Amino acid sequence: MSAWGLGPFDNDDALDWLGDFLESPDRGLVWVPLGTSKPARLRRALRRPYLSKYLDMGHTERAIVAAEVIAAACGSPSDEAPDELCDWAQRRVLKLDRLRRPAMRVATYLRDAPAYRRLFLDDNDYPEWQGHVDDLIKRLS
Repeated sequence: MSAWGLGPFDNDDALDWLGDFLESPDRGLVWVPLGTSKPARLRRALRRPYLSKYLDMGHTERAIVAAEVIAAACGSPSDEAPDELCDWAQRRVLKLDRLRRPAMRVATYLRDAPAYRRLFLDDNDYPEWQGHVDDLIKRLS
């Protein structure tokens, strides 16, 4: 059975991506499309929602958790962030400040994407999900 919730760390897809991210090397070739370094994974996750013809729930969840990684690395982790992410953010060697703006842009785009709301959330859940994304945007700014 898979887990799904409204918070950025409540979904199997997001947590799988985060686990792969934390296990990947800190450095590597960023420009290689299938690069497995942390910067390559972050950039790919942030770009993916824009590249798809249709908004995909998995791409959305991975983009949001990638933005959460950037917020944590820049000193503003979520209260809900897993301990492993907080530990990595405290001892990180990457400088991710320049990914702050793209992360904020994708979070804002997804927050207001009517397709995501219509396809994956009902009217009762949307304000809570939007609140999580609003908090993320605030921590990124």
